[in-house]
Amino acid sequence: MSDLKTKHVEEAKRITAGQKIPLLINGEFVTTQKTFSTIDPTIGEEIAEVCVAGESEVNLAVETAQRSFESWSELPPRERAKYLKKFADVIKDVKDYQIAEILDSGLPRSISSRLSFGSLRRAFEYYAEWCDKITSDVISISSQSFDFTLKEPFGVVAVITSWNVPGMFLGPKVAPALAAGNTVVIKPSEYSPLPAYVFSKIAKEVFPPGVVNVVFGGADTGRFLVSHKDVWVVSFTGGTEIGELIVKQGGIKKYILELGGKSPNIIFEDANLDSAVFMSSIGMFSLSGQMCAASSRIFVHKKIYQDFVERFVNVAKGFSVGDPFDPAVFAGPLISQKQLERVESFVDEGKRAGGRILFGGSRISKTGYFFEPTIFVDVPHNSKLAQEEVFGPVLTIFDFESEDEVVKYANSTKYGLSAAVFTKDISKAIKTAKKLRAGTVWINTYGIIPHNAPWGGYKMSGVGREGGKEGIEELLQIKNVYVQL
Repeated sequence: MSDLKTKHVEEAKRITAGQKIPLLINGEFVTTQKTFSTIDPTIGEEIAEVCVAGESEVNLAVETAQRSFESWSELPPRERAKYLKKFADVIKDVKDYQIAEILDSGLPRSISSRLSFGSLRRAFEYYAEWCDKITSDVISISSQSFDFTLKEPFGVVAVITSWNVPGMFLGPKVAPALAAGNTVVIKPSEYSPLPAYVFSKIAKEVFPPGVVNVVFGGADTGRFLVSHKDVWVVSFTGGTEIGELIVKQGGIKKYILELGGKSPNIIFEDANLDSAVFMSSIGMFSLSGQMCAASSRIFVHKKIYQDFVERFVNVAKGFSVGDPFDPAVFAGPLISQKQLERVESFVDEGKRAGGRILFGGSRISKTGYFFEPTIFVDVPHNSKLAQEEVFGPVLTIFDFESEDEVVKYANSTKYGLSAAVFTKDISKAIKTAKKLRAGTVWINTYGIIPHNAPWGGYKMSGVGREGGKEGIEELLQIKNVYVQL
């Protein structure tokens, strides 16, 4: 056994104690006969056995959450805040969360620490402070009556997270739901259940039984959860196709959906070229392209196109891809063999469409699911590679001449999650940002998602917002009360 494989396998055994990963229901760990294996994408091998929640376990988790909702929602806001603060205090010292994330999702250590784990902790700290700041309005009607509103929790919230940055999704979904007075049933992606298991161990010790429940499984488990009659909110991060399926399965209820993206990144001729190249490359390759906001379509003004492309290729060549435990590694593996094959198919599509590869385009090693940073040019705007989300380290670079032209192409996909504009002309930057159909637009940077700002998409990139005050408002419903005097 290689040193790399030995290290990963031993770390996984230590975290799971060699046992199958249980569900968390009503404050207790529950095991099931049916299980699935989770794969470490760095070594391409099984590292843990995970219990599958069938219909009966999902029903029990939801029923438990529904019962716990009554007492949790009636707690004084500052009491709820104490639980969230305690969770944040406890998890900041739990190194196993980051290790589990590195093992199960291939997230490099530096990114897990700064981006994912940090986001998880900050979300609980931030929303703890929101618990006693939920206010309502009084509406003036007449001298004989008055009207006021109440903001109330929904009840049970189903939280379904993606596999690429588990901590970054768990925090902004679970923390505001709890702060608003809801209870939760969490179903992490079956591709990265290990971080949620560490999360559940902490939640078991911190929160009252039934307030936080965690179930594992695949499509069937998800269907049982979103279609349950006592689940009134579904908060999901993942692909657009799955988001559409969830709405069909769940029926009439509240949805917060953070879905796919094909983000345009516009580089005007007066941009700081060094900064634009660096931030665009970070925005594309730092998670091996496995992010909904990836800088996957770069539009560069013709006057600086050749210079930008040459610099961008040189930067891409310098990125280290390998063992995510290595602090010098910039990008880890893709999540699975299936995802690797998907990326390869997009590369083939790009070639058939007439695109040229300037760098990359191939799998890196036979061990694990590693793929080279890949840069295409000469790809038609209407091709599959230019229109569909790859969710891998493959991007296309286009040239443009006019602002109207680039805005037209930027808005030409069904997605609208994020976009970026690089220019020294702030007036041009803001005017362009207003024309872009995207939920977030970065100016002279890329990929910054503040915990106290809203995040979400336009068009097929989703509905609802996470983060900031909007994140907690999404998890409250409004009741109007009319009083006749």
